[in-house]
Parts: sequence; C-alpha cells; structure tokens
Amino acid sequence: MSTATQHHQVAKGIGSRNRLIHAVIAVVASIAVVDSLARGAMAIAGRTLFVGEGARGGLPLTWLPMIDAAQLAPGATGDLRDADLLLRIGAGSPPIIEAVTVAIAAVLLLGILRSVARATPFSSTVVAGLRRLAIVLLSGGIAAGVLSTIANIYLIINAGPVSGSDRTAFLGANYSDLTIGLPHWPIPLIIGGLIAVALLAAFRSGAQLMDDVDGVI
Repeated sequence: MSTATQHHQVAKGIGSRNRLIHAVIAVVASIAVVDSLARGAMAIAGRTLFVGEGARGGLPLTWLPMIDAAQLAPGATGDLRDADLLLRIGAGSPPIIEAVTVAIAAVLLLGILRSVARATPFSSTVVAGLRRLAIVLLSGGIAAGVLSTIANIYLIINAGPVSGSDRTAFLGANYSDLTIGLPHWPIPLIIGGLIAVALLAAFRSGAQLMDDVDGVI
C-alpha cells in the first residue's frame, strides 16, 4: 500500500469520525432544545401541549420547578392554568432561555470543531468562536438562573406568608399545603461556560506561541 493511499484512508477515517461527532452533538442539542422549549411552553400555558391530563388537560401546580408540593384543599378544584400569569411566565421563561442558549452554543461549537478539523486549532476563528461560546453559555445560564430566582421570590411574596382569598386568587385555587423550593439554576450551562473560558485562555496562549514561532522563522 502506497503512502498516498495510507494518508487517504487515514483522512477518510478522521472525516467519518468528525461527521459522527458533529451528528451526535446536533442530535443531543436538538433533544435538549425541544425538551426545554416544551417545558417552558407548558409552564406558561399551564397545560400539556398534546395529550391532556384530566378533563381540561391542565397541569398540576407542582409542574412549576420552584414548587415541591401543592395539595388542594378538600373540595377545591384548580390547576396550573388558573395560577397567576406572571408566575407562569417567570417560571416558564428560564427553560426557554436555556433552549436558545443550547441552540446557539451548539452552532458555535460545531463551527469551532470544523475549524479544528481543518488543522487550524489556534486560528483567530477558533479563538473568536471560543470567546463567543463562553459568553453565550455564561450569559444564558446566569440570565436563566436570575429569572428563576426572581420568579421564586415573586411566589414567596404572594403565596408564602399570605393566606386566605389573596393566596387563593394568586394560585388559582385553595391549597391546604404548599411547599416552595429553591430556584433552579442551570449549573451545566454555567460550568460549560467556565470550561469555554479555560479553553479560550489555552487557545490564546497557543495562538500567541504560533505567532512567536512564525516570527522567529
């Protein structure tokens, strides 16, 4: 087997592996985006998107991530659709922000991998892509976490210490037991952003080293 043939086979194998990696990233990102969008939309709408639960398809109040338990009082009726609209928007917006963040991050990551596959790992394109990836992941993760915290505080103010008709009107029904949990922070997104920052620093150093070597040569 000639050297040219061997190089061709190696390049073909690397290309196939890269396409497989790109396909896996695209599929996983798509699943995550669809799941987050669906969770956010259902929280805002207060009902399932396709198959209804119960007579009207309404979701229980515990569908909101900041509510750990919600028990209707004897004889009371109601579901998430009857709850305060701002509460539902505040609880459903973070998953939508996460979905947008993951979608943009996946596109940026695929672009970075394509540049690396062209044997230009320390090019300005890769460095700029890593910078944008870090910004997207950190800003999206922090924005979703902050909004979730605001929604949690809004819930506590309006339904925590309050009882009686005001609480019933806010929640959309009379709940005898309500347990409010902690806000949801998308830690994986924030960790991914920090990893991107670390990679950015390393690739910047590599790019500077390449420039120094070119200058010496």
